[in-house]
Amino acid sequence: MRLWFKLVLFGLFVLMVGGGYFYYQLPVGHGQINNFQECIDAENPAMESYPRRCMADGKTFVEEVNSLLEPTLSVEEAFAIADGSQECAMTGILTDKYIYNPNSKTWWISLDRMPELEKDGCNPTCVVFEEKKEAEINWMCAGAVSPANKNDLIILENLWESKEITSPLIVEGRARGAWYFEGNFPLILTDWDGKIIAEGYATAQGEWMTEDFVPFKGTIEFEKPEVIKGVLGRGALILKKNNPSGLPEYDDALEVPILFK
Repeated sequence: MRLWFKLVLFGLFVLMVGGGYFYYQLPVGHGQINNFQECIDAENPAMESYPRRCMADGKTFVEEVNSLLEPTLSVEEAFAIADGSQECAMTGILTDKYIYNPNSKTWWISLDRMPELEKDGCNPTCVVFEEKKEAEINWMCAGAVSPANKNDLIILENLWESKEITSPLIVEGRARGAWYFEGNFPLILTDWDGKIIAEGYATAQGEWMTEDFVPFKGTIEFEKPEVIKGVLGRGALILKKNNPSGLPEYDDALEVPILFK
């Protein structure tokens, strides 16, 4: 009788241990979504807000933002600095539309521009710098020029379509002041499949805070991708407008097809 009782106890113990093991091997939440990362992993889209948000099963999950990326200057303080800026006040009236860019540590506050400052396709933004606690005007210009012809915005002078290139690649030309931010803009080199193989920056060779053309120069070092005749020897150089606002309507780029020598 005692042997039978011991066997029963041993069997129950094995079931409990085995069940517990398989329970903890299951994915977190057993298919339920409990946080932002699980929401993204389940292929739900992220809202372009700060911080980002993701919705699933009627719930909203907010991304935990590293404290280093959180603003140290509140939106109320940013508005106070913008309101006290003579440059911003002379350009327009502050609106309630704003966005914070953690990369450049700046607040971007839209303005209703003064009638005498009308610019086709452009709107003024009062940019408040978190560290300097100063404000300045940045004109955000959206797609007035067709993508096929950007000669009124940026001109590449030492490269042309299907030119053979080697490393290091020197990029020279001219761009309107609105193409820059803090005196530079990104350069991106891709292979035939659009894969990024190198990145760098072009730097203004003069005062960039102007509406006129400003010379630029940049260098990209890269490893030559595998070349297969007629296909994989191709690539593209992308001169991307520096858009620290993060707003997609102000994105722009000049893409030049190239050949790897």
